[in-house]
Amino acid sequence: MVSLSPKRKTFAKGLTDPAPQKIALPILEGYLFQPVAELALLTAESNYSCLHLTNGKKVLVCKTLRSMEALLHPFPQFVRVHRSHIVNLHLIEKYIRGKGGQIVLQGGRSVSVSNSRKADFLTALERCYRQSF
Repeated sequence: MVSLSPKRKTFAKGLTDPAPQKIALPILEGYLFQPVAELALLTAESNYSCLHLTNGKKVLVCKTLRSMEALLHPFPQFVRVHRSHIVNLHLIEKYIRGKGGQIVLQGGRSVSVSNSRKADFLTALERCYRQSF
């Protein structure tokens, strides 16, 4: 008999539950189970969020950007850089300094960093890349 500790679930042949790498996203047709690593950018679309994927596709999700920010909280690579944008730090190609600045993502998409969120963005970059900016 296999005993289960309260903090770990044991699966077949002694495997433990890995950290989730997909998130469930409510879409008009039902739910989309999307790998987190494929999320490049999230933008606000009124009471919806538009997810820009690494393959160039866009997905409209039935959640506000604030709800998406809470859903992505366990993944520190996602940072809100503007009231309308959340970016995946792993997919940044370039940061252009300025009052707030501009982020260029892989694939050439550019988004603004708001002046009020610049300090949080730079702190997140330091944590992600382990060097000061």
